Amino acid sequence: MRPGEIVKTLRKRITTGEFPPGTALPLRRKLLEEYGSSVATFQKCINQLLREGFLESRGAKGTVVCCHPPHLFHYGLIFPSAPPIPAETDSFFPALRQTAEEFAQEHSGVKFRFYHAENPEKPEISELQELQDAAQKHLLAGIFFVNFAPSRPLQQKLRSLPCVVISRLSSDTCHPYPTLEFDLVKLFRCCREELQRKGCKRIAALVPDMVSNEKLIQIQQLIGKNHPERMIGMNHQQTRPLLNKNLLKLLFHAPDHPDGLAVLNENFLPLLEEVLPELGLKPGSDVKIASHCNVPSTIPKIQTIDYFAYSAREVLESGFRLLNSPGATVTMIQPRRLEEL
Repeated sequence: MRPGEIVKTLRKRITTGEFPPGTALPLRRKLLEEYGSSVATFQKCINQLLREGFLESRGAKGTVVCCHPPHLFHYGLIFPSAPPIPAETDSFFPALRQTAEEFAQEHSGVKFRFYHAENPEKPEISELQELQDAAQKHLLAGIFFVNFAPSRPLQQKLRSLPCVVISRLSSDTCHPYPTLEFDLVKLFRCCREELQRKGCKRIAALVPDMVSNEKLIQIQQLIGKNHPERMIGMNHQQTRPLLNKNLLKLLFHAPDHPDGLAVLNENFLPLLEEVLPELGLKPGSDVKIASHCNVPSTIPKIQTIDYFAYSAREVLESGFRLLNSPGATVTMIQPRRLEEL
C-alpha cells in the first residue's frame, strides 16, 4: 500500500472511532503485515499523523491516539479579509479572535485554526484552499464563518463537517447552516430609547449596508415614514471614505438636522468624529450619539457616547451550541449596555 493510502486509512480508523482517543495502536509488527509496508515507509506515515495531531509517541508505551485529536477538538475560524486583521478593518474580527484564544486556554484540548478569505469567490487564491484540505483530512471538528457564507462549491467540498455562519442569513446567502444573527432592530431600539431619554426629537441611524431588507424596513418604521433620509447605509470596509463623508454631510446639511444619532456599527465612529467638527457640531451636545460596540473592546471609547454592546464570548459560545444543530436555524445575539458586560 502506498504511503498516502496508509495515512488516509489510519486517519479514517481514528476518526471513525476504531482507534479511540487515548488508546494505543496495534503492535507495529501487526500493522506492517497488514499494510505490507517497510519499517521506514510506515514510520513516515506515523510521523505525518503525529504532526497532524492524531497520534502521540509515549516512548516505551508505544504510539497512542491523542486524547484531544483534531477531528474532535480543533475548529476553524474564517474571516472575510486578508491577514493581519487590524481593528480598522472591522472591530468585531479582532474581538472574536481574542475571545477564541482565551476560550482555547480555558478548555483543555480545544484549538482554533484561523483562516482569511481575502476573496471568498476564488478559494484557489486564498486560505480557503487550506481550509478545504484541512476538512478533507478531518483536521477540524467544526467551522465558524465570520460575516460571510461559503459558496456552493465550497459547501460541497466541506461535506458533512458542522458549520455555523455568523451574520449572514441562509435566506440572504443560500447556505444550509445554522446562523448567529445580531439583532440590529433591538440595537436601534436601545439607542433610540437612550437618545429620547436625553431629549432628542430628530433621531437618525447609520446602518451597515449589508443589513437585510426586512430589518431595514423595520428600522425605517421606527425612525418614521416622514423622514426616510434619516437612515443611511454605509460600508466601512469597501466604500471609499470620501463617499461616506459626503453622505454624513448631507445628513446634517438641513436646518432641522438630526439631534440624535444611532450608530449601528462602531466602525463608523472615527469618520463621524471627523465630520461633525467640520460642520461646527459638537458630539454629545449638538448631536447626541448612542452607538454599538463590541466586547472585548478594540476601539477606544468616547465619554460622550452611550454604548450598547454585543459580546464576542456570547457569539462563540452560542456558535458551539449550534454546530451540531440540524437545519438553518437562527439564534439572535442581543445587545446590552456596555456597563453590564
